Amino acid sequence: RFSAIIIENVKIAASPKIIRDRLEKAGVRALNNIIDITNYVMLELGQPMHAFDYDKLGAINNGTEKLMRLRASRAGEKLVTLDGTPREIPEGSIVIDDGEKIIDLCGIMGGENSAISPSTKRVILFAQIYDPVVVRTTSMSLPLRTEAVQRFEKGLDPEMVLPALAQSVKMAVTNAKTAVAGPLIDINSQPFKLHTVTMTSTRLNQYLSVVLSPEEVVAILKSLGFSSSFDEKLAIYTAAVPSFR
Repeated sequence: RFSAIIIENVKIAASPKIIRDRLEKAGVRALNNIIDITNYVMLELGQPMHAFDYDKLGAINNGTEKLMRLRASRAGEKLVTLDGTPREIPEGSIVIDDGEKIIDLCGIMGGENSAISPSTKRVILFAQIYDPVVVRTTSMSLPLRTEAVQRFEKGLDPEMVLPALAQSVKMAVTNAKTAVAGPLIDINSQPFKLHTVTMTSTRLNQYLSVVLSPEEVVAILKSLGFSSSFDEKLAIYTAAVPSFR
């Protein structure tokens, strides 16, 4: 899933003290009111975020548009990541280019060439979900371990992308005095499909080695986020699995 939105009239400054304090208590260094948003939302909602300086991206169509192209890396391609380290990208990694250069080593770390700086005025806020196996393979090959990798490689809630993006926009408007500059981009190649599980009460009691009443079972499942019910005639439980499980 690939979701982004452009914000403009950004005023780069320090984040409010409460955000700086919370980040630092979580072991994350506060940097500025845009980068801090991406780290804060990742810690709060579990969804990694990234921010690109819109004006540092290569232009197409006589300078009227910007391009972000998601693709697999080719042999020998390189990127200087946000930590200032030049890296040769393993072939088959997930990257984003802007038609001129690679700007993001996806799921791991962004490129220095599109980084937020004190002069940044327009920003692309970006939330996404990638193949966890590819992200882990690239991370271990480099090797480069980040907070984002540790989340991507375990698999993410596909329905958290838009709430995370909405939260980041809200914080940007409040903390960076910015405004939304365009429509939401949301490309979802694998829409979430609700999965339903059924089980007889006899089988459930065998698994648990304890007998629970149908009311207890349904209440426990609902407390864990599963929409559930019990068919007394067939003695079967039905539970719908939420996206975050």
